[in-house]
Amino acid sequence: MDSLRDFIRFSKEPDILSERLRAFFARNICTTYATHDQGLLAIILHSNIESALDEACQRTELGTMFLVNPEQVRELIEAISSAVYRVWNQWNYLPVILCSPRIRLPLYQLMERHLPQVIVLGYSELIPDINVEAVEEIGEFLESFHIPKTKSKNADS
Repeated sequence: MDSLRDFIRFSKEPDILSERLRAFFARNICTTYATHDQGLLAIILHSNIESALDEACQRTELGTMFLVNPEQVRELIEAISSAVYRVWNQWNYLPVILCSPRIRLPLYQLMERHLPQVIVLGYSELIPDINVEAVEEIGEFLESFHIPKTKSKNADS
């Protein structure tokens, strides 16, 4: 409880407090989802997707969420679902989704409605003695997340 009191001095936002507490309890969280040999099978997000979700992350009266279009939501859920299925079939183990702490909560809330068994961890929840193996990467080819390239000023010359 002392840790919670310390965190409250910095913020009273429930989302921020929960993420700070998760970082504080990182050892318990990591070991809960680790394999018998202290490893985590992880699905990671491509840097473009991570950046797009970070930019779409907004605080509303309902909490922190992604403000993205339905096609992006559908495509992201399908990609993660497929990756979870492939990992489960190959290793017979449920992977965690690993992402930046800023997008962990809204990603968890999004996935909870569609794949409630999936665990979403932030990088701040990792501990040194857990071996993380990134077995899938989501997003490099997700069409709805691609930002069209702008023409350079010299392209028309």
